[in-house]
Formats: sequence, structure tokens, C-alpha cells
Amino acid sequence: MTALVTITGITLSLAGLWTILPDLWFHRLRRQVLWHGPRDVNRVALTFDDGPHPVDTPRTLEVLARHNIQATFFLVGKHADRYPNLVQEIATGGHDIGNHTYNHRHQWSLGPVKTVQEIRQGKEALEQIIGKPIEYFRPPWGIFNLRTFSAGRTNRGEVVLWSCNAQDYKLIDPAAIAHHVAMNSSAGSIILLHDANSVFGTSAPMLTALPLIITNLKQRGLNPVPLRQLKRSKVK
Repeated sequence: MTALVTITGITLSLAGLWTILPDLWFHRLRRQVLWHGPRDVNRVALTFDDGPHPVDTPRTLEVLARHNIQATFFLVGKHADRYPNLVQEIATGGHDIGNHTYNHRHQWSLGPVKTVQEIRQGKEALEQIIGKPIEYFRPPWGIFNLRTFSAGRTNRGEVVLWSCNAQDYKLIDPAAIAHHVAMNSSAGSIILLHDANSVFGTSAPMLTALPLIITNLKQRGLNPVPLRQLKRSKVK
């Protein structure tokens, strides 16, 4: 009985080390990850997860082009392989592209080898399509295991989370989504949105809310930019 209790305790400790502790450090405490830009410049970053989607991604790109805005798209590798033309369209539009793993699997369900494979395969799929290195990585749901961060930093890449979650996967009223972003964003914010309906359901509310979000940001003097520009601090 004592041996069983000991084994159970060791197992739980190892499970916590693999899942809860790294997630607490990187996700909850936001240590060593990019989750907010400089607060001394009037810029924010719009980021879109889970694409490319054959309907929602082109519509998202249309809205951004209409407002002359460049953003950042964290793409799922298997979707990129299916719609490489959309990946090229995103890149041609001057938007940043980040890796969102290959299959969008929860990091707590993966062991060390599979974690590396998921992240590497997603990165390689995107690089093969656009012909240049992928610098940004965002884990699905922002969740980490003990291997996620180091695997995401391959070739000096940067792990990116967010400071403002638009809740577009939960809120069905576009005005509510836009209001939520307005109330939770400020200079330097990294705003999380979704341009695919393959994971969280329809993106229609986000697509309707996006022009409202952009208009509100600009009215407040905040300029939406891709991540590569957000990180530039004001020149003294």
C-alpha cells in the first residue's frame, strides 16, 4: 500500500512538472514570452489564430486591406498544406505569419517527442510554402508543457501569447466583441482573434466585429500593426 501511494505521488508530481508548472510560468505568469508590446507607442497588434480557412481567411484579408492594415496570422500546418494559396496570399499582403503547430493539439496531451514533432512540422509546412523562416510561435490555447517553450524557440524564434482576448469564439454579438476589445486594449496590446471556424465554430461574429474593432482602435489613436512593427519602441 505504501509503495502504491509513493508511486502515485511520484506520478502526480511528474505530471504536474510536465503540465501545470510550465503552463503557470509561461501562460499564467507570462514569463519569457511576448504578450504585450511597448507601452510608449500608440500601436497594437491584431493576431488571428487557427487558419487558413477557405472562406473566413479571404474575408478577413479583405477587411484588413480595406482599412490598409497588416496583421499577424498564426496558422495551423495541416490547414496550410491544404490551402497553400491562402498562405501565399497572407504573405504577399505583408502580414506576419506564425506557427500554430501542425494539428492544433492540446500540449498537455503530448509527450516530449510528439511535442517537438507537432511544432517542427507546423513550422516546416509554412516555411516550405512561403520560402522564408517562420519567426513566431503560439501554442494552441496558449497552453504549455515542459517542452513547448524550448521547441517553439527553435532557430531563435519568439513565443507569442496575447494581452487582449477578443472572446470571438464565445461571444455571438459582434458589438459585444468590439466592446470587449475596446475595454481591454491599450497601447502595446496584442489582440487575439480567430479567422477559422474549424476549431471554435463560426467566425461570422468576428468578421462583422472586425471593422468595428479597427474603427474604435483608430479613434483612440491606436494603430494596428504586425508583430514585427509592434516590438519597435519609440526612438528617444
